Amino acid sequence: MLHAHSAIGMSPHRIVGRVALNNAYRAWYLLSATILLSVTSPVVAEPISAFTVAIVEANGNLVPVATFGGSGWSSPWPLNRRLDEITSEWPNLPEEWLGASESPRNWTLWFENSGPSASGGPSRVEWIPGLSPADTRIVADGLVKSEMGCSKNLALSTDAEDLRSSLISCDYCCPEPKRGVATTGAAPKLVERLEPGADSSRRMASRAGRAFDLLESQAIKREAERQGVVDGQLRFTGQWLDSRRRQAIPLRVQRAYRARGVNFTVSYLEISRPYGHSRKTDPTFCPGYSLLKTWVRTGEGAEFTSINDEFLIVDCDGKTATSDTPVVYWEHGTGLDLLVRRLGWESEFYAVVTASDNAVTERTEVFFRTME
Repeated sequence: MLHAHSAIGMSPHRIVGRVALNNAYRAWYLLSATILLSVTSPVVAEPISAFTVAIVEANGNLVPVATFGGSGWSSPWPLNRRLDEITSEWPNLPEEWLGASESPRNWTLWFENSGPSASGGPSRVEWIPGLSPADTRIVADGLVKSEMGCSKNLALSTDAEDLRSSLISCDYCCPEPKRGVATTGAAPKLVERLEPGADSSRRMASRAGRAFDLLESQAIKREAERQGVVDGQLRFTGQWLDSRRRQAIPLRVQRAYRARGVNFTVSYLEISRPYGHSRKTDPTFCPGYSLLKTWVRTGEGAEFTSINDEFLIVDCDGKTATSDTPVVYWEHGTGLDLLVRRLGWESEFYAVVTASDNAVTERTEVFFRTME
């Protein structure tokens, strides 16, 4: 007959052993619960006080582009008004121009342009081939109407050095390269630029290939119906309608960026596929390309989730598309806020994009513009 055991009548060393075993089980249980909670409960970043982020131009002028009020973003600086309508004078600026942030006098240049920008032609300059830490205090000392190339904005003059001679490599560049990113507080982190040919870039592009093929097929079908094409190619861009022939052409990573948060990593990719051309029969023919702009979230266990896709059929000159460059970011709550620079052919915009566990949203539309 089997009997239940108890501590009564057991030797002292067996009692001690049972207690030690129970304690070990209890410690293991508490440790397991702690680990489980740490895995399943997202880490919440420290709250951020109100601040304003600004772009510092190559001539040292500073243009505020967005204000974080503690829970959301806004653009109170008068960016979308005609410069001749501005009547305020330094230092008597309207309080609402900077929202809930601190005085517009004291700024910190956190990251700055690390070298001269290479010109892509007489009217196009790529801003910031690389950013480097600065942590430099700069002081605003006046209100100015800054006009650089195609950029016309109300700005603050500062004691920052004029770097136009070293950052501008053409007589008329539109838009002008910028010196860096400054704030009235809340130091940002620098977005990591990935080499397009790096293994991590190619892996992400490969995993996005199925979405690319599907979106491309849908876009070409719509464009063919719009043009009434029956000869197997779309006019002007020369893209083939045969999906299998299209998908045999390798994808190309044009741009890749990554920001690392506590709970997940978010990456931005621009992936393209060129079209065939007919220059043998038409020397003036200019082929275009397909472009996928996508945000990708990776989490625990290398989870891969495409959370925002934009697909375009682009002319060969690229004038119908914009390229995004995530520049810096802040972590708050369980998400990331990224300052994104959006470059068009002769325009430049800035927006704040919020990346959360399963979505990417643009908090407001455009913070900064360069064209009248």
